[in-house]
Amino acid sequence: MGTVVRLLDRGRMFRTTGSAQLRASEDQLGTNDQAFSELNPPPSQDLLEKRVSALLGDAEDLADQTRIAVARDRTTEYGQLARSLHVLAGRIGRLESRVQ
Repeated sequence: MGTVVRLLDRGRMFRTTGSAQLRASEDQLGTNDQAFSELNPPPSQDLLEKRVSALLGDAEDLADQTRIAVARDRTTEYGQLARSLHVLAGRIGRLESRVQ
């Protein structure tokens, strides 16, 4: 998503194309969140489950904000959204590294 927003911010992607890409990413994120929430982890994994659920929730919220900003052509928000997406991706990456 961050790449799409950066390309939109630089005028290197059509807004309709970016909107379609963001919608597909948001849909996939929702599918992943639903699949994760259907798991029943053992009690020893409760802390990890809470952290992952929180990150997925943050990701869904940010994806929603991003999709709306692009749909409404709020170009002044693109830079901050791209930075926020980058920070969130880093948080997810660090958690993934610790879990592996």
